[in-house]
Amino acid sequence: MIGVPGLGGVLYCCTDVEGCYRETVARLRPSPRATELDEDSDNDHMRAGCVSASWRDARRVFTVSLENSAPFIDVEAQATRSHFDAVLASRLAEPLDVADIRGRDRLLTRAIATWAYAQVDDDGDGMYSGISPEISRQ
Repeated sequence: MIGVPGLGGVLYCCTDVEGCYRETVARLRPSPRATELDEDSDNDHMRAGCVSASWRDARRVFTVSLENSAPFIDVEAQATRSHFDAVLASRLAEPLDVADIRGRDRLLTRAIATWAYAQVDDDGDGMYSGISPEISRQ
């Protein structure tokens, strides 16, 4: 679970476990250079790109369902990205595109998650169940 600073946590949901795992370990992937340097060293340490058993054991896989869910935000829809262009204008150098949202800049994706988490209706209930890159294509 990767937290939204000061607010809550993020659950990675996917149609298959491998997709969730890949997203969760994305921040742990070594650079090609680190992998190359590691190949030249001794075998007395964990290899670059390996994930310790204790880290894996601290994660769990669950089946998730939502009752009376709020809508998901489709971050790949042009209308959504245009809205974020306005809402996050002070953090963006240029208009958002899909590559930005799917890119490595975790500060951007956390800013989007923080914004979504903070959106509440008049009763104080969250307006969104989460963020989905493909909700309009399902």
